[in-house]
Amino acid sequence: MVLSLMEIISHTWEDMDDNKLNEIFSKFGPTLSRRVMTDESGKSKGFGFVSFERHEDAKRAVDEMNGKKLNGKQLYVARAQKKGERQTELKRKFEQMKQDGTTRYQGVNLYVKNLDDSLDDERLRIEFSLFGTITSAKVMTEGGRSKGFGFVCFSSPEEATEAMKEMNGCIVGTKLLYVALAQRKEERQAHLTHQYMQRMAQPASCPQAFSAIRPTTACQVPRTMAYQTMASEAPGTGIASTEAANKASLQHLGAELQVPVQLAAVHVQGQEPLSASMLAAAPPQEQKQILGERLFPLIQNMQPTLAGKITGMFLELDTSELLHMLESPESLHPK
Repeated sequence: MVLSLMEIISHTWEDMDDNKLNEIFSKFGPTLSRRVMTDESGKSKGFGFVSFERHEDAKRAVDEMNGKKLNGKQLYVARAQKKGERQTELKRKFEQMKQDGTTRYQGVNLYVKNLDDSLDDERLRIEFSLFGTITSAKVMTEGGRSKGFGFVCFSSPEEATEAMKEMNGCIVGTKLLYVALAQRKEERQAHLTHQYMQRMAQPASCPQAFSAIRPTTACQVPRTMAYQTMASEAPGTGIASTEAANKASLQHLGAELQVPVQLAAVHVQGQEPLSASMLAAAPPQEQKQILGERLFPLIQNMQPTLAGKITGMFLELDTSELLHMLESPESLHPK
């Protein structure tokens, strides 16, 4: 004899008792027990259990009664589960929902980092609107202040790819953007672990880092169009012209770095020239690492035994000072 339990839930069962429950479900076959769960005062908790003699009767009751309305309220009827089974099932459904959400946004959601503090959701949308239909644009904030990063979601992977290619390394406001496909935490950790293992497998040399920053030609055209769009859509915002806006951004960047914005590359003998495109592609957290790689051989020529320690001390300086050292190695002597 197979016993099968069913769980019957309704949130308005104040007048439901064991006998009424039996009347409703006994038409599907003989029952062994039926119970409406109550609290200490005898009031129904809104759910109960029915045990059938035959498994097929219980299955037929589930098929016919689940979702059916009783006294104007919809019933939920299913096989009764142990707590562990319910938790496993809920976890499975949650993971499936999470996976569906990830698949839905796969290849269309961009992570944008190093945002200027003045950028809000609308400005972020305007900056990326040239590349396609944006379904959402959000600058992440805390206490009303920008956290320096956000997300832009496009309607297609092709649009997102084009935006990432054109906007990564571009200057918006006073900062150089880092744009990449958004990743789940697990994916980011796996990627960082892979990068770390690759570096560990390489011969040890010196710290790595970042350098002179200038926008590529590819991103100057979208920047022009974006400023035109913003100027036409929001008159009176203080943007006099596209040319003036671009010029102001570049001049500000040059002043911050204390090096010429036109600098094409920083070259250390025996190493690949450090170009603007390489810098634009590097995540912000790797900037000092790349700078260290370029500084170390210069310092080693002057102080072979203390090169590592001195390089580490120099990496605590501002990026602009480090760039000046690379551009003018003679400036290392006074320090």
